[in-house]
Amino acid sequence: NDNMEAYSELNHVDQLLQNCLPHKISNIDSLLDKYKKTLSVFYNNIDGVTSNFDNLSAELSSMRNTFSIITLAETNLDAENKDLFRLNGYQSIYQSKIIGKRKGSGLAIYIKDEFIHKSNERFNQCSKNLESLFITISNTAEPITIGVIYRPPSGNKDEFISELENLIRILPNSNLIV
Repeated sequence: NDNMEAYSELNHVDQLLQNCLPHKISNIDSLLDKYKKTLSVFYNNIDGVTSNFDNLSAELSSMRNTFSIITLAETNLDAENKDLFRLNGYQSIYQSKIIGKRKGSGLAIYIKDEFIHKSNERFNQCSKNLESLFITISNTAEPITIGVIYRPPSGNKDEFISELENLIRILPNSNLIV
């Protein structure tokens, strides 16, 4: 049954996320030292780029290494204002926050300049229950789809699960990073 399989996968993801721990910059740098030749993805719930982008930028600048991709949730920004928040060496794609919502919405992906990419509109969603933003990088050995998925806290959890299941059904089966 497809629903049972999706539910099992969601439970697995939930268990992984419950074991996530914050890391110090020095620990992350050490990890990146070991895996310099691999694609690295950084996720941050920024809780508003207007108020927290400078801190993020400073932390990233203090690192010896850089991430291939940086994903952000809760940007609280409309896409047309993305150029106000640049990171050297990266291009960005923003998805606007939910219309009429001031906080707890909006996504962004920063992609190192060396990568050829395009937004993958088929997977991008913005509802009161689920937000998703995906890109596909094409100048790697095989195309890689990378995305960020976020559940706005004011959304309905059951509707989120339903929307997420629908999204999972259309996502690629391989070369996918979420």
